[in-house]
Amino acid sequence: MPKLTIVLPSWEREELTLRMLTSISLQTFQDYELFFLGDCCPVFDKVIKSDDFCYLKNIFGNRIIIKNFETHDGTSAQAINYAVKNMNGEYFIFLSNDDVIFPNHFDVYYNSTKYIKEDFSIFNTSVDYGNGVLVTRTPVLAPSKIGHSELCVSKKMIQTLPPHSRVYGHDWEFISRGLQNGFKYKMFDNIPTYIVNLSMNRGHNWEERRIV
Repeated sequence: MPKLTIVLPSWEREELTLRMLTSISLQTFQDYELFFLGDCCPVFDKVIKSDDFCYLKNIFGNRIIIKNFETHDGTSAQAINYAVKNMNGEYFIFLSNDDVIFPNHFDVYYNSTKYIKEDFSIFNTSVDYGNGVLVTRTPVLAPSKIGHSELCVSKKMIQTLPPHSRVYGHDWEFISRGLQNGFKYKMFDNIPTYIVNLSMNRGHNWEERRIV
């Protein structure tokens, strides 16, 4: 059984999706399953037929689960609920295809959360404001202040909570429902392992960007 379940929903962003998939393929922590899910998305079919994806699929092997839904939800709720229902990992991590993760992302998230033995962890991140500089953002426990990629959630917690809805933000919904049901968390403020909202027009040299 894998230690991590990863979900990556995909919308109309082919290049961004392939970039995120590439950063997943470079992870030092390899014990995961990856749900790569399309929201009834024509671009999703284009991505999975591309040469770049065929190359990445060979790297992922049987760790990747691929599905393009027949109905358009317009949010990440459909993808999250599907992955939660079918997950085999000990912990659940959500990724967004306009972010980039560094090679130690899965390692830091899994081992930090496993070590503290809490139900979920919140991590800080870096925000790309251009000019090759990444500004570290400290997490704040409040709506719209925590991104979905900043969470690592235990299987027990995420499968105990009701199905994800389209009403709430996907990030705060995890946290608020978890706290209401008595689940415990720890907030980490160490070196961030991913870049949020890194647009393609700021270049591909994300691995060379300076964190401040």
